[in-house]
Amino acid sequence: MRLKSWVDVATAVVMLGSLTATPRAAAAEATGWDAVPAILAEIKPPTFPDRDFNVTDYGAVGDSTTDCRPAFDKAIAACTAAGGGRVVVPAGDWLVEGPIHLKSNVNLHSATGATVRFSTDPANYLPVVLARYEGNEVMNYSPFLYAIDAENIAITGAGTFDGQAGPKYWWPWKGTGNKDQETLRQMGEENVPAADRVFGKDHQLRPNFVQPHRCKHVLIEGVTFTNSPMWIVNPVLCENVTIRGVTVQSHGPNNDGCNPRVVPQRAHRELHVRHRRRLHCHQVGPQRRRPADRRPQREHHHSRLPDAGRPRRRGAGQRNERRHPQRVRRELPDG
Repeated sequence: MRLKSWVDVATAVVMLGSLTATPRAAAAEATGWDAVPAILAEIKPPTFPDRDFNVTDYGAVGDSTTDCRPAFDKAIAACTAAGGGRVVVPAGDWLVEGPIHLKSNVNLHSATGATVRFSTDPANYLPVVLARYEGNEVMNYSPFLYAIDAENIAITGAGTFDGQAGPKYWWPWKGTGNKDQETLRQMGEENVPAADRVFGKDHQLRPNFVQPHRCKHVLIEGVTFTNSPMWIVNPVLCENVTIRGVTVQSHGPNNDGCNPRVVPQRAHRELHVRHRRRLHCHQVGPQRRRPADRRPQREHHHSRLPDAGRPRRRGAGQRNERRHPQRVRRELPDG
């Protein structure tokens, strides 16, 4: 795919959230960038046992046509049952007809030269799971890389995860799914329980690419994500999240590179983004949601490099700044 990027930068974002007494006291004494060391001291990437579970040992074939989802599921199940380790995806072209659901203590590691391609058939992402669409809780198609209520999970390596979204698949739902989108927002306005907000089959709400949900100790490092249906890296209600060295290459509608939703502790470093929308979006957001969908963030520091000469235009980001004047935005210091 030929890229026509407006942004190709490295960003650093540090969020202040639920800190223990000592770092919190240190952070309280410091302000702005002076508080960064205390914040980072509380954010530690998960570690994993030195055990590997190669997907080829469970039947995966990297020929771009064999469905490797059963093999991935088996490798992940074996890994978590053994107490954790790495599920290794070696070099090759691996078709996965459906989502990959991570379990506790699993590091999904894609090696150099590995490309995991997700199928373009929405039916493969059923049954519905508890997810979020634009921050609204919903029972919807599963995100491509998903976990819920898991601890110590990671997606690492130098490989690529390709959602295969494009003008023919997923992206057209940006327009045809508008009615579903408004229906979901209205459900949030009316406080409809999440379990009753059932979409999925016969509906057109696009799934996000990566969505750990209510997870603790999350690491996403080194990998590339491309051709996403919707938002790309979207931790929801997670604690202790580290994202670093990640590359995003996706030019579709609403392809926000990194969009954490109400995540109290997170550190983002070296997120390389090539796309036409937002670099980072750290917000509860303007969408209408029932009170249970909202978890307020204690303090917010959002930083990014300049847009490399990109002409500024009025858009969603600037409108959100007006809606949320409490956000603090600072450019990275020199060096």
